[in-house]
Amino acid sequence: MVCSQQPTELGPIRSRRRAQLAARALQGVDWETLDDAVPALRRKLKRLAHELRFEDAARLRDRIEALEEAVREIRTMQRLRALEVCILAPDVDEGRRRAFFVARGRVVCSRPVVGDGAVELAAGRAEAARAESTLAPEAADDLLVVAQFLRRPPPELQVLPLGADRAVSRAS
Repeated sequence: MVCSQQPTELGPIRSRRRAQLAARALQGVDWETLDDAVPALRRKLKRLAHELRFEDAARLRDRIEALEEAVREIRTMQRLRALEVCILAPDVDEGRRRAFFVARGRVVCSRPVVGDGAVELAAGRAEAARAESTLAPEAADDLLVVAQFLRRPPPELQVLPLGADRAVSRAS
């Protein structure tokens, strides 16, 4: 793990300091063994405390916490970047809905839904299928906002998979 200003699949990590601490925790640890890294670091932490090296233990504890948080953020972004859904939400006009299409790591487009929405949903699904993948920080910000809604969707929100014709049939 290296700190970088450039977008990568390992980010974004919101805090530069936390990213630096996480990177320091992983010095000498192979990224492929990340799931084994934290338990090994925790064993080292216990050893340092047992040896009464409290300052070193405190630094390592902070690095472990930063690493665990960074890993949570990375895994959240990986899940969000794999998301391919249409989110139907109430529009600002009473009685109307708006469809937001999320695919390829970003919000691809939004469309007003008229009637049963078949035309708009088909067009949005086609646009999502053509979308390019992105690691842009602003796309990550949009995905994090979407995640807030998906974590506990309000009753007026419908989340539909983009695959096949299921979205069209479930939207009406």
